[in-house]
Amino acid sequence: MLILLKKDDHENLRAFAITMMWVFPAVFMLLLPYVFEQIIPWWPALLSGVLAILYIVHPSGLYYPYRVWMWIALILGWLNTRIILGIAFYGLILPIGILLRIFGKLQYSAMSKNKVKNTSSFWISSDKSKTKSNLKDPF
Repeated sequence: MLILLKKDDHENLRAFAITMMWVFPAVFMLLLPYVFEQIIPWWPALLSGVLAILYIVHPSGLYYPYRVWMWIALILGWLNTRIILGIAFYGLILPIGILLRIFGKLQYSAMSKNKVKNTSSFWISSDKSKTKSNLKDPF
């Protein structure tokens, strides 16, 4: 569930505006044109100017850009989670499982060899007597 600020929370809406006023120009006017060798766009400066005006004149007006940004962040977070977890599973966990199965090192296959005969349980009763010292220091 998306947790949003209230429309009258001016302090946090202003913090959002300050963050966006430097992030948008830094990413879209400095980083991306440098990486892709493109001309510098001026719309991020215009967007920062609009945010600065709202910051000074009408902080409640920052609520709607904030909501739009939070929905974009929610969608990007959902996508990134699936991508990162998919890469982690198929790139790390699955190959390790395949290698363990090939070399016969799976832990649960060793447990099935220790299974008590004629039962569906892996429980093995202890041969130790239950003394006070065993219960105090079990390991």
